[in-house]
Amino acid sequence: MLYFGTHQRGKGDLHHDDPNPASQHTGVARWVLMLGVLGMLFSLASCVELEGEPRIVTVSVEPSTIEYNHYNGSMNVSILIANFEGAIVDADAFIQLFPDPSRDAPKTSFSADINAIELQDVPKTWFQGLPPGTYQIGARVVSDAGESIEQLDLATVTVTD
Repeated sequence: MLYFGTHQRGKGDLHHDDPNPASQHTGVARWVLMLGVLGMLFSLASCVELEGEPRIVTVSVEPSTIEYNHYNGSMNVSILIANFEGAIVDADAFIQLFPDPSRDAPKTSFSADINAIELQDVPKTWFQGLPPGTYQIGARVVSDAGESIEQLDLATVTVTD
């Protein structure tokens, strides 16, 4: 039950109003300033890439939409990576076809540097025989330091009617 009433605050009360309004604003300003500084620190911390396990950051496939039964031409697959110690010795992209086995991208070669891998001129026939729909793309990367990582659901490609 709530009770409402009037209560006069005295000098000994915890909620005593300071006769100097400037000191109240100074306290509030300090809290606002402290919260702002903490917010900036958390923002900076989230931008800094911390060392960790090797990982695939993202994959992009261009073009990401192809027409059903029009498989002439090729696609480029870009794989961004992080935290690999060794040089990249192999990389693949694949179509996730659960429960069927995945379908690796037919590649003739790839180029890699510290943070990026390019699979160039991947034939669009990679999607031949698949009905129209949206397909999830995964990737696999291996380095000469024994690091090997495979990740799913990194990109999508749509086959249209």
